[in-house]
Amino acid sequence: MKRITWRSYSILIISVLLVLSILLLDFISQYVNQFTLKLYGSFIPLSIIAIFVLAVICFCSKTENKVIPIIASFIAFAGIAIIAFFVYFGANFAN
Repeated sequence: MKRITWRSYSILIISVLLVLSILLLDFISQYVNQFTLKLYGSFIPLSIIAIFVLAVICFCSKTENKVIPIIASFIAFAGIAIIAFFVYFGANFAN
């Protein structure tokens, strides 16, 4: 019987936090100091790495239900698409 474990829930929580941190980056950067902003900015790449490591572990497990990791992967890909959008437009259209 397939079951949902802590890995599935953790990948879902991390992917939701990733998207929220990307969307709230400008708002938070106005109210925190530089050290906190560096810690906050380092959370984004670390969470992407953690999502992909947990996704590989979840998808390789034979006893784990794959529904929540698939949903979390779509959310993470949306976050990566947001990052790619801002990197592309920042590199090509910045003055």
